[in-house]
Amino acid sequence: MPTTRLEKMIAGAGMALIVALGVLTTLAWFHYRDTAGTQGTQGVASSAAAAPAALTGATPATPARREVVPRQPAARLPGLMLRATRGESWVSVHLESASGASLFEGVLPQGKSVHFSKRKLWLRLGAPENLDAKVNGRRATLPTVTSTIFLDGDRITTLATG
Repeated sequence: MPTTRLEKMIAGAGMALIVALGVLTTLAWFHYRDTAGTQGTQGVASSAAAAPAALTGATPATPARREVVPRQPAARLPGLMLRATRGESWVSVHLESASGASLFEGVLPQGKSVHFSKRKLWLRLGAPENLDAKVNGRRATLPTVTSTIFLDGDRITTLATG
C-alpha cells in the first residue's frame, strides 16, 4: 500500500494507464470485429468474441445472419460446349472458317469439356461419336464419323465426312 504522496501519485497513474490500455484494447477489438467480415477473417473474429465478454460480463453479440438465396437453375450458355463422355476425341475449332483464327486444336480427353461462345465456328472432329454437344444450352447431334462441321448460331451443318 502506498504511504507517501509520491507513491500514491505513481500508483494512481499506473492504475489510469492500465484502465486506458484496457479501453484502447476493447476499442481496437470492436473495430477489428466489425471489419473482419469484409476481409475474409470472420471466423477468427467470431471465435475471439467470447474473451472480452468474459472480462466485462457482457453477452457477446449474435453474429448477423446471411440471407439465403435459392439457387436458380443453370442458365443456358451461349455458344458451343463439347464434352468427351465416351472416350477421347480430336478437335480443331476455328473462328468462322478453316482459315479463321484457331480457338482450340488437340485431343479432348475423356471427361473433359471445352466451351466456345462465338456464333460462327468451323470444326474438324475426330471420333465425334465420343462427344456430347450442346448448342446454346440445348443438346445437339453430331456426326458419328470423322467430320468437318460448321456452326452458325443454333444450326450445325456437316460440310464433309471422312
